[in-house]
Amino acid sequence: MVFFAGDRRLRKDEYENGYGNIIGIDTRIKFLKNYVFSYKGVYSNTKEPEDSNIFKGIGIKFKNYTDKFDGERFSGFTNRLDLSAIFKYLNFHLYHWEVSPTFRSDIGYITNNNLKTTGITLDPVFYLNRFSISTINLHFAYCKEENFEKILKEEWFNGSWNINFSFFQSYLKMNYI
Repeated sequence: MVFFAGDRRLRKDEYENGYGNIIGIDTRIKFLKNYVFSYKGVYSNTKEPEDSNIFKGIGIKFKNYTDKFDGERFSGFTNRLDLSAIFKYLNFHLYHWEVSPTFRSDIGYITNNNLKTTGITLDPVFYLNRFSISTINLHFAYCKEENFEKILKEEWFNGSWNINFSFFQSYLKMNYI
């Protein structure tokens, strides 16, 4: 288990005292030999600099906030929960990840916010060891992404399989999105 924190402050004389603080936890627990639970959570607290010369905005609004540097204060969070089960004949993974519309990370880059993603993967493995076939691996995955207003952004299912021969490997992937 790891706790972490970050603090970024802008000089008051140049940028009207903007700041960004984060605090978080990252943990991973293995239990009952084949199961792994992990959690990552970060809380952010932000005050934008009050200087439109840095960024004047392009007119986008989120919640009751603008996209320009006008001194607004807001806080946000991101959470990721994962549960995995790893066995000889089956691997299973269930996850949920959310990034609030007002989350900002002042110590790293985030690709987007205002997103909730939930998914599951199942990976059965068949050990044949005959006809020169050592294993057949299947993969099934489902994912649903929506924003915090519950508007669906993306939903997909995919499946693939591969065959490992004792003398070479072939791979065929089929997707449905």
